[in-house]
Amino acid sequence: MGFAETFKALSHPIRREILELLKSERLPAGDIAGHFDVAGATISHHLNILKKAGLVVEKREKNFIYYELSTSVLEDIMTWLADLKGSQEMKINKKSLVKTSLVILLPVLIGILLWNQLPSQMATHFDISGTADGYNSKIFAIFAFPILFLLFQSIVLVSLEKDSVKATTPARMVKIYAWLIPLFSLIVQLSIYANALGVIKSSPALVTAFLGSIFIFIGNYLPKTQRNYTIGIRLPWTLSDDRNWYKTHRFASKIWVLGGLLLLFDSFFQLALPYVLGGVIGVMVIVPVLYSFVLSRHSSK
Repeated sequence: MGFAETFKALSHPIRREILELLKSERLPAGDIAGHFDVAGATISHHLNILKKAGLVVEKREKNFIYYELSTSVLEDIMTWLADLKGSQEMKINKKSLVKTSLVILLPVLIGILLWNQLPSQMATHFDISGTADGYNSKIFAIFAFPILFLLFQSIVLVSLEKDSVKATTPARMVKIYAWLIPLFSLIVQLSIYANALGVIKSSPALVTAFLGSIFIFIGNYLPKTQRNYTIGIRLPWTLSDDRNWYKTHRFASKIWVLGGLLLLFDSFFQLALPYVLGGVIGVMVIVPVLYSFVLSRHSSK
């Protein structure tokens, strides 16, 4: 399918508005028609043009036909436009960078204020039972980790500004990803300070509760993520098949939400907490991958 036909399909305002509707979720033809003050046959005509251009795909489930964006064609267009423009400039949301950087660097200010109270050697690594087994100087503990987290955050924000991510990922989920590292770094640094001051006995409970909450949030948005090369369960068989991508992420969302709830529960009761954390993360990673692989094998038969 050439770009000429694709751009022709994009030339009509109704077809562009249909794509805008499908950006966040797949919809049946009746729901799409309900957004326009034109005959249903007219919407069907526009959907057929979009389908022929490869911009949307049609999927039948029971008695309903659903339409969703075909991200592969859109990504091809964006790549072509980027090549036409020349070099791709790295974009970053400056407002988001400033806000998240302030959160990441906040522990540095707290560390400076607590400088005289903090010991010269601080525990910065803990074994699976939560017992300190690694120490670093006060300067390293206060400054090194935030700087490292700030570097990682810059890379994440650049990735989230890709047009392919914005076109295929719900805006709220992008915001969640943008705040993962800042919030995690804040919890890690404050836990190190609290342990050094004897306020709490270091334990994975706080980090586990944070991870559990994040897994629940991400799990809720996984089914709304469309096929892309940056965010999601990116495997050869999910990236090459919209149906596999959709089913895998719907299945994974249930696993992630259940895993998050289990971590939240265990962070309060601390029943073999490190082993539960490792087991839950292992299941969340391995089971959806196996499910998508089996699904791809059945589809190829």
